[in-house]
Amino acid sequence: NKGYNDYLSAYENEKKSINKVYSTIFLVLSIVSVILAGYIFKTGKNNFLTTSTGISYQFAMVLFIIICLASLIFASYIYTVHNKDNRHLTELKVNLIAIMARVGSFDSITEENIHRANKTLSSKLRIFDEMEADIAKSEALSVDIENLRAKKAAYASGIDAKKQNEWELEKLMEKLAQLKEENTSLKNIIAENDKIRFEMDAIDLATETLKNLSQTIKNSFGLYLNKDASELIEGITGGVYDSISIDENFNVFLNTPNRLVPIEQASSGTMDQVYLALRIAAGRLMQGRSKELPFIFDDSFVNYDSIRLRAALLWIANNVPEQIIVFSCHMREAQLMTATMQDFNLIEL
Repeated sequence: NKGYNDYLSAYENEKKSINKVYSTIFLVLSIVSVILAGYIFKTGKNNFLTTSTGISYQFAMVLFIIICLASLIFASYIYTVHNKDNRHLTELKVNLIAIMARVGSFDSITEENIHRANKTLSSKLRIFDEMEADIAKSEALSVDIENLRAKKAAYASGIDAKKQNEWELEKLMEKLAQLKEENTSLKNIIAENDKIRFEMDAIDLATETLKNLSQTIKNSFGLYLNKDASELIEGITGGVYDSISIDENFNVFLNTPNRLVPIEQASSGTMDQVYLALRIAAGRLMQGRSKELPFIFDDSFVNYDSIRLRAALLWIANNVPEQIIVFSCHMREAQLMTATMQDFNLIEL
């Protein structure tokens, strides 16, 4: 009934509303105004319309333009309002027909059809109420069924929980056995670590002992080199230097009356003389009390001038009892040995 009443109300309002004819009239009026304005504009001020009516040219142009615009606005407004009412009426009609089609075979909107539709709808509503009652009973039964299922699930859950506890207990027993095995392995690892730590302590002690022995040997070796090399340097240099000093890092210094001179500041010839003394002293230290070994010099006197070479060769010939082998690329050594009448064997290659 409500849908039908809404439809009738909208239908009456649409009949009472401004007709589409009015919009057409205003549209024609705007077209006529445009034509008249165009005529006045084209013919100029001496046109028939303005001269016959006594209206000025400008006023006539403005008047017709205003009439044209106003007519267009009214025509558009009337057309819009009419279309809006018509669309609303059409929507109500379509909705009402759809509602009537759902309750019966009705294809037109009349009071008789509305009455028949109401009777059909009331019958269906009664059936719907009965169905709702049946649905309520069915829902109540569903609740009872769900409660029974919940109780069944609770019993099943209790059984599953018991099985789960048994399974977890088995896993814990397996884990305990695994932990026992790991504990045994850890004890073995700890024992091995203690053994390794003991060996590392022994290695550290041996390393420290070797360091101390090395320092002791180094100190004694340095003292020997200082003493023996100092005795040798005086003879090798022909009395120019009578002693040398060697510090704990084996840096070599020449002793002079005023200061210690680093060997790096001496001439290359003097450096070779010092190194010769050190080699002889080191060689004697290494051979110790064993059988005397020969000394071999390979171009060791190449930087010596003739004075240094003479002094060195004479001192070696008279003070070194070991066999002396000299390799040289020239004949200076042989010539000096011949000039000083020293015994030697010359082998030319």
